[in-house]
Amino acid sequence: MYQPSEHSVQLVTTDAFVEGVHFDLTYTSLKHLGWKAMAANLSDIAAMGGEPRYAVISLALPSKITIELVEQLYDGIAAACKAYSCLLVGGDTVASLANMFISITLTGEARKEHVVYRNGAKV
Repeated sequence: MYQPSEHSVQLVTTDAFVEGVHFDLTYTSLKHLGWKAMAANLSDIAAMGGEPRYAVISLALPSKITIELVEQLYDGIAAACKAYSCLLVGGDTVASLANMFISITLTGEARKEHVVYRNGAKV
């Protein structure tokens, strides 16, 4: 169970990355991909004026992805988590018949009066 700090509200974001659509492993290292996937979620929380807290990652991995490559992916994820003070707390890994798929859900929190909403955007 996750309880935000006193006087704060919980923020949640999720982003998915599909091989062949959002990234190409021919040109992208797994470490950089891990950072990029985490950064997309971190920026969503920051855009709302929040602080990141906990990440959950789901992966679908084809047989071409070795343990060493998965370790590189998590090196990038861990580096982003460390840089922005959030914790990786769980997830799921399944097999894929074709391409790699990454989905990250990140919670964050912000003081209610400091949350930035889209409807407050200006030109």
